[in-house]
Amino acid sequence: NGKMDTDTGLGDTSFALKYRPIVQDPDSAVPSLTLFQQIVLPTGKWSGTSKPPGGFAPIGRFPTTRFGDVAFTEGVMIRKNLQPFRWQAGVFYTYSAPGSSNGETTYTGDLINTRVSFEHILDDKRGFGYGLELATLHGLTWRADGHVINAGRISGFDTIGIEPTVQWRFGNTNFVGACGVLVTVAGRNSLEA
Repeated sequence: NGKMDTDTGLGDTSFALKYRPIVQDPDSAVPSLTLFQQIVLPTGKWSGTSKPPGGFAPIGRFPTTRFGDVAFTEGVMIRKNLQPFRWQAGVFYTYSAPGSSNGETTYTGDLINTRVSFEHILDDKRGFGYGLELATLHGLTWRADGHVINAGRISGFDTIGIEPTVQWRFGNTNFVGACGVLVTVAGRNSLEA
Protein backbone atom coordinates (compact mmCIF):
# COMPACT_ATOMS: atom_id res chain seq x y z
CA ASN A 1 0.00 0.00 0.00
CA GLY A 2 3.05 2.25 -0.03
CA LYS A 3 2.57 3.24 3.63
CA MET A 4 5.68 3.10 5.81
CA ASP A 5 5.31 1.86 9.40
CA THR A 6 7.88 2.68 12.09
CA ASP A 7 8.26 2.12 15.82
CA THR A 8 8.49 5.84 16.50
CA GLY A 9 6.00 8.66 16.69
CA LEU A 10 4.00 10.87 18.97
CA GLY A 11 2.33 9.06 21.87
CA ASP A 12 -0.89 9.82 23.70
CA THR A 13 -1.05 12.87 25.98
CA SER A 14 -2.06 12.61 29.65
CA PHE A 15 -3.37 15.37 31.87
CA ALA A 16 -3.46 14.45 35.56
CA LEU A 17 -4.69 16.11 38.73
CA LYS A 18 -3.61 14.95 42.18
CA TYR A 19 -5.05 16.02 45.51
CA ARG A 20 -3.47 14.95 48.81
CA PRO A 21 -6.10 15.30 51.58
CA ILE A 22 -3.87 13.50 54.11
CA VAL A 23 -0.15 14.24 54.41
CA GLN A 24 1.85 11.62 56.25
CA ASP A 25 2.82 12.28 59.84
CA PRO A 26 6.49 11.31 60.32
CA ASP A 27 5.84 10.55 64.01
CA SER A 28 2.99 8.08 63.41
CA ALA A 29 1.94 5.25 61.11
CA VAL A 30 -0.41 7.56 59.17
CA PRO A 31 0.53 7.53 55.44
CA SER A 32 -0.13 10.18 52.82
CA LEU A 33 -3.34 9.64 50.86
CA THR A 34 -3.58 11.02 47.32
CA LEU A 35 -6.59 11.10 45.01
CA PHE A 36 -5.74 10.91 41.31
CA GLN A 37 -7.73 11.90 38.21
CA GLN A 38 -6.44 11.66 34.65
CA ILE A 39 -7.69 12.20 31.11
CA VAL A 40 -5.77 10.81 28.15
CA LEU A 41 -6.14 12.27 24.67
CA PRO A 42 -5.22 10.07 21.67
CA THR A 43 -2.63 12.42 20.17
CA GLY A 44 -0.70 9.39 18.91
CA LYS A 45 -3.69 8.22 16.88
CA TRP A 46 -4.39 11.77 15.69
CA SER A 47 -0.80 12.09 14.42
CA GLY A 48 -0.82 8.70 12.69
CA THR A 49 1.41 6.74 15.10
CA SER A 50 0.82 2.99 14.83
CA LYS A 51 -0.49 1.09 17.86
CA PRO A 52 2.17 -0.94 19.67
CA PRO A 53 1.69 -4.73 19.80
CA GLY A 54 -1.17 -5.54 22.16
CA GLY A 55 -2.60 -2.01 21.86
CA PHE A 56 -0.95 -0.59 24.99
CA ALA A 57 1.91 1.79 25.54
CA PRO A 58 4.53 0.14 27.79
CA ILE A 59 3.16 -0.79 31.23
CA GLY A 60 5.83 1.44 32.82
CA ARG A 61 3.68 4.46 31.87
CA PHE A 62 1.40 4.49 34.85
CA PRO A 63 -1.50 4.18 34.93
CA THR A 64 -1.53 2.27 31.66
CA THR A 65 -4.25 3.07 29.12
CA ARG A 66 -5.09 1.71 25.68
CA PHE A 67 -3.07 3.47 22.99
CA GLY A 68 -5.29 5.66 20.82
CA ASP A 69 -8.28 5.84 23.20
CA VAL A 70 -9.82 8.77 25.03
CA ALA A 71 -9.56 7.51 28.61
CA PHE A 72 -10.62 8.68 32.07
CA THR A 73 -8.86 7.36 35.19
CA GLU A 74 -9.64 7.66 38.90
CA GLY A 75 -7.19 6.39 41.49
CA VAL A 76 -6.11 6.31 45.11
CA MET A 77 -2.48 6.25 46.23
CA ILE A 78 -0.81 5.93 49.62
CA ARG A 79 2.79 6.63 50.58
CA LYS A 80 4.73 6.24 53.79
CA ASN A 81 8.35 7.16 54.48
CA LEU A 82 10.00 5.25 57.32
CA GLN A 83 13.65 6.32 57.03
CA PRO A 84 15.52 4.91 55.18
CA PHE A 85 12.57 3.15 53.48
CA ARG A 86 9.68 4.39 51.31
CA TRP A 87 6.51 2.40 50.66
CA GLN A 88 3.95 3.32 47.99
CA ALA A 89 0.80 1.68 46.66
CA GLY A 90 -1.99 2.66 44.31
CA VAL A 91 -5.06 1.36 42.54
CA PHE A 92 -6.49 3.00 39.40
CA TYR A 93 -9.71 2.41 37.44
CA THR A 94 -9.77 3.46 33.77
CA TYR A 95 -12.80 3.87 31.53
CA SER A 96 -12.21 4.31 27.79
CA ALA A 97 -14.72 6.27 25.77
CA PRO A 98 -16.38 4.34 22.93
CA GLY A 99 -14.30 4.22 19.78
CA SER A 100 -14.97 3.36 16.17
CA SER A 101 -13.59 0.97 13.59
CA ASN A 102 -14.81 0.68 10.00
CA GLY A 103 -17.86 2.81 10.84
CA GLU A 104 -18.88 0.63 13.82
CA THR A 105 -18.88 1.85 17.43
CA THR A 106 -16.42 -0.19 19.51
CA TYR A 107 -16.49 -0.84 23.23
CA THR A 108 -13.45 -2.19 25.11
CA GLY A 109 -13.40 -3.44 28.70
CA ASP A 110 -12.41 -1.12 31.52
CA LEU A 111 -8.97 -1.41 33.13
CA ILE A 112 -7.63 -1.74 36.66
CA ASN A 113 -3.97 -0.89 37.34
CA THR A 114 -2.28 -1.57 40.66
CA ARG A 115 1.20 -0.92 41.96
CA VAL A 116 3.14 -1.54 45.13
CA SER A 117 6.69 -0.27 45.46
CA PHE A 118 9.44 -0.33 48.02
CA GLU A 119 12.52 1.93 48.04
CA HIS A 120 15.58 1.78 50.26
CA ILE A 121 17.65 4.98 50.33
CA LEU A 122 21.24 3.95 51.04
CA ASP A 123 22.76 7.45 51.07
CA ASP A 124 20.30 10.23 51.96
CA LYS A 125 22.80 13.03 51.14
CA ARG A 126 23.33 11.76 47.59
CA GLY A 127 19.78 10.47 47.20
CA PHE A 128 21.19 7.11 46.17
CA GLY A 129 18.99 4.07 46.59
CA TYR A 130 17.30 1.11 45.00
CA GLY A 131 13.73 -0.04 44.73
CA LEU A 132 11.44 -2.83 43.66
CA GLU A 133 7.98 -2.31 42.16
CA LEU A 134 5.16 -4.74 41.43
CA ALA A 135 2.80 -3.43 38.72
CA THR A 136 -0.34 -5.12 37.40
CA LEU A 137 -2.76 -4.41 34.58
CA HIS A 138 -6.16 -6.10 34.41
CA GLY A 139 -8.52 -5.88 31.44
CA LEU A 140 -12.06 -6.30 32.76
CA THR A 141 -14.98 -8.12 31.14
CA TRP A 142 -17.34 -5.17 31.69
CA ARG A 143 -17.64 -1.42 31.20
CA ALA A 144 -18.83 1.19 33.67
CA ASP A 145 -21.37 2.44 31.10
CA GLY A 146 -22.96 -1.03 30.78
CA HIS A 147 -22.28 -1.50 27.05
CA VAL A 148 -21.36 -4.99 25.87
CA ILE A 149 -17.67 -5.34 24.97
CA ASN A 150 -17.16 -5.89 21.24
CA ALA A 151 -13.44 -5.01 20.84
CA GLY A 152 -10.16 -5.87 22.48
CA ARG A 153 -9.82 -8.85 24.81
CA ILE A 154 -13.50 -9.67 25.38
CA SER A 155 -12.65 -12.39 27.93
CA GLY A 156 -10.36 -10.05 29.89
CA PHE A 157 -6.63 -10.28 30.58
CA ASP A 158 -4.05 -9.85 33.32
CA THR A 159 -0.39 -8.80 33.19
CA ILE A 160 1.99 -8.75 36.15
CA GLY A 161 5.39 -7.08 36.06
CA ILE A 162 8.27 -6.49 38.45
CA GLU A 163 10.66 -3.54 38.11
CA PRO A 164 13.96 -3.20 39.97
CA THR A 165 15.16 0.43 40.03
CA VAL A 166 18.14 2.58 40.99
CA GLN A 167 17.89 6.29 41.77
CA TRP A 168 20.32 9.11 42.56
CA ARG A 169 20.41 12.88 42.98
CA PHE A 170 22.54 15.02 40.66
CA GLY A 171 25.08 16.79 42.87
CA ASN A 172 23.57 19.28 45.34
CA THR A 173 20.54 19.97 43.16
CA ASN A 174 16.90 18.97 43.47
CA PHE A 175 17.16 16.91 40.26
CA VAL A 176 16.85 13.17 40.65
CA GLY A 177 17.56 10.48 38.07
CA ALA A 178 16.20 6.97 38.12
CA CYS A 179 16.33 3.94 35.89
CA GLY A 180 14.71 0.56 35.96
CA VAL A 181 13.68 -2.36 33.81
CA LEU A 182 10.10 -3.62 33.96
CA VAL A 183 9.95 -7.38 33.38
CA THR A 184 6.67 -9.18 32.70
CA VAL A 185 6.58 -12.20 35.01
CA ALA A 186 3.06 -13.54 34.49
CA GLY A 187 -0.04 -12.98 32.44
CA ARG A 188 -3.34 -14.34 31.19
CA ASN A 189 -4.57 -13.60 27.65
CA SER A 190 -1.69 -11.13 27.22
CA LEU A 191 0.78 -12.76 24.82
CA GLU A 192 2.16 -9.43 23.59
CA ALA A 193 3.26 -8.39 27.10
